[in-house]
Amino acid sequence: MGYSKGHIYTRPLSWRRKISASRKKFYEKNPEEIPSGKKNPMSGVHRFGKNNPNFGKKWSEEKKKEVSKKRRGKNHNWYGKKHSITTKKKMVQSAKKVKKTEEWREKMRKSALKRAKKQGRLSFNPRACEYFNKLNKKRKWNLQHALNGGEIECIGYSLDAYDKKRNIVVEYDEPHHYTIYGNLKPKDKKRQNRIINELKCKFYRFNEKEGRLYNYE
Repeated sequence: MGYSKGHIYTRPLSWRRKISASRKKFYEKNPEEIPSGKKNPMSGVHRFGKNNPNFGKKWSEEKKKEVSKKRRGKNHNWYGKKHSITTKKKMVQSAKKVKKTEEWREKMRKSALKRAKKQGRLSFNPRACEYFNKLNKKRKWNLQHALNGGEIECIGYSLDAYDKKRNIVVEYDEPHHYTIYGNLKPKDKKRQNRIINELKCKFYRFNEKEGRLYNYE
């Protein structure tokens, strides 16, 4: 089995030699057969946790950059390739079979948020942080936000501002959170309801365009 140019092979040399010896022995005894299914040397072998040859090992920052550079553009294994129509249909059918329960949605949100944090893709509005600081002084609240301890996570959502002691959530809404008719978008309503159901909190929204704070208790 060959590998395309730019392929990064990370398995330990000892592991590769072991598998190579197993295949060689198989072909010597069965020259006309293919080592598939239970005949495959790796059949039934579980390499999870401590059984994985890469368990406990981490790449250095230099190695990560090197691998990232090699996998870009024409060096990427999928460069110039596309899924066939048949494969795309199978992928769609497979996705439709997934039961998108609230538990599943929460799991996906948490996973996406974790990825965003790891990749440094979390963003915030400095104007919102200034407004939250003013609210803290005016109402004697202790709202925690991006520039004041960091945004707090709740069921896969990153709260704009949250006072844990008083159980108060404040969301800062720029114009894009509303429809052309001035109504809050459905996805923001769902987010709000989920957070309220989880925290049983007092919920406020600040409409940046109107300059008004609304109470949604």
